Amino acid sequence: MHDQTAIKTEGIDDLFRLWPQANANANVEVDDGYRGLARTHPAQVSVPPKKPGKDATDEETTAWRDARHAQSSRRICVEYGIAEMKHWQPLQRYTGRREHLHEAITAIGSIVSDRALTA
Repeated sequence: MHDQTAIKTEGIDDLFRLWPQANANANVEVDDGYRGLARTHPAQVSVPPKKPGKDATDEETTAWRDARHAQSSRRICVEYGIAEMKHWQPLQRYTGRREHLHEAITAIGSIVSDRALTA
């Protein structure tokens, strides 16, 4: 689902509005797709900084690169978590025979496990 569609259909904006104190100590780290949400809730949502223009100085470009890297480093664990769940997506709509479900779970688990060991 596209980020803007999720904001509108899943009630993300309403949740920030209803519970402004939920993340008072730390902002929610999001990607560029949620820039509008960050504009609406600046004390709660943090997006990567906008890329400087073509006429930006080297210092501005370096500062932007460093800020973007820092924000990306804070978000990486979330991105890995989302990617990990996508490995298990075939099980959400498992339509095979029930007696083969254990084999499917074992196969997917071993793929995820092997990937984690080799990475």
